[in-house]
Amino acid sequence: MKRFQFQLESALTWRRQKERTLKARLEELAGQKERLRQQSHGVAAGVAGAEADTLSRQSIAAEELAALDEYRRASERRQRGIDSELAKLEEEVGRQRAELVEATRQTKLLEKLKERRYAAWEREAGAIVEQEAQELYLAQWLQQRD
Repeated sequence: MKRFQFQLESALTWRRQKERTLKARLEELAGQKERLRQQSHGVAAGVAGAEADTLSRQSIAAEELAALDEYRRASERRQRGIDSELAKLEEEVGRQRAELVEATRQTKLLEKLKERRYAAWEREAGAIVEQEAQELYLAQWLQQRD
């Protein structure tokens, strides 16, 4: 009996590799999202710190208030940019997750097919061994009778 060989093994290998690649991309996107969130927190902390520092002084010059206001507006623009980037990343993460789910489904489908074919091969191999054992027994029995 020849050994088991799954004819779609190369397709299964390719599907597994695709799944690993998609997982790595999803992790990369998660890292990008985390960096953007940290930037967002940094912007908010910078504004809060500047306001606290400026407003804690006994006397505040008009130029300082104007500079604080300009800093606040620039920070708001930066925050909107970060929020926009985060929204785009969320969409990309959603697409990536959907693609990963589909790739995982396809991989599992091929793995189940391989398991079924292996089980069928084992049954067939067992039947062949059983048949050979019966033939051998019959041959020995006939030889002993003579």
